[in-house]
Amino acid sequence: MCPAAPGPPPRQGSDGEYKANRVVDEAALKPLRAIPHVQQALTGYGIGWIEIDTAEADDVIATLVAATRDRLPERRVWIMSGDRDFYQLLDEQVRALNTVMKRGRRHIGPAEVVDRYGVTPDQWPDFCALKGDSADNIPGVRGIGPSTAAKLLSGGLHLEQLPTSARLTGAKKAAVTGSWQQVLAWRDLIRMRTNLDLPLYPAGGATRELPKPADVIEKLGLW
Repeated sequence: MCPAAPGPPPRQGSDGEYKANRVVDEAALKPLRAIPHVQQALTGYGIGWIEIDTAEADDVIATLVAATRDRLPERRVWIMSGDRDFYQLLDEQVRALNTVMKRGRRHIGPAEVVDRYGVTPDQWPDFCALKGDSADNIPGVRGIGPSTAAKLLSGGLHLEQLPTSARLTGAKKAAVTGSWQQVLAWRDLIRMRTNLDLPLYPAGGATRELPKPADVIEKLGLW
């Protein structure tokens, strides 16, 4: 776990606008205030957890995913989040679960990303750099929306291949080339780091059966 604070260096250091639009009010702080209870419950039931104040939670999760790929290639990984930036990590082993979505659309893998957005998971940072990402305060290229961004990247292209692809013409060419270095910088902000030094890594053994939420609340004395 890691508090959902604004991005620490080097992301915020390289772009002061990164996540600067996020409001820190009581509603935003409420789930953070519950973290000590969550930590206490996990510890009480012998479940390992991680908190690092020098890294974003996204990068911690991405590093755990990469470590699982390397160490336990047969183990299925579920990322339980509504943050679409995690789509860049998806493959046949790694899936996302977003319970906010309607039934039938909550399980997201590579096929769902392609079907819904027209790009593959490994193109996700390129895609968002072009179209923008309001959640992270990344404006994207003026005049380039999701549909245009997907068309520019169709066939598996990445940003480096666009200038020689003959796909940039007219107003699109002027817009993209005019902000080219910024687009590359935005992609770097969106890309998750997978090489953090963590105190815990996934193990091959099965964990104990998870307790019922009501039992956890009672054990913590919260009712």
